[in-house]
Amino acid sequence: MLLYTVSASAMTWYKYSLSFALHRLAQSGTGVLSIPQALSSALEDAGRRVFDHESYFNEMYAGVHPPHPDPLFVYNGYLTALTNLLKLVSHPAHRHSHSHTYMEIKGHLQSILLIVHSRCTSQIPLGLAKDREWHLFLADFAKVLKP
Repeated sequence: MLLYTVSASAMTWYKYSLSFALHRLAQSGTGVLSIPQALSSALEDAGRRVFDHESYFNEMYAGVHPPHPDPLFVYNGYLTALTNLLKLVSHPAHRHSHSHTYMEIKGHLQSILLIVHSRCTSQIPLGLAKDREWHLFLADFAKVLKP
């Protein structure tokens, strides 16, 4: 279930967003390869938090909000939005029979954060919706729960 509303103006970037990938991943975990409810909820919650952040910085780049003075604003926002999910997938007590899945999610999120960090220091505005490497990592991330 989508925990946020995607406006028509957001559709240009949403399909290339981490929030969309998180939502797809949470939804795919309710099918054939069942994941713990705590993980599914954490993915959806992270997706909502990431969507709020992505909406803000995309509106900022569109001129709706003033530019942020911190060049790492986008990276720091992603990191904050993903903190609870990263804690969950990093905690050994929550892994049990799904340790491979948890480690895959953690590894993909760390790689995605590295891409965002490197882009934040080299591109303003941050054009993730047009970044080929970003698209490839998100597509790969969305397949973590595929059998």
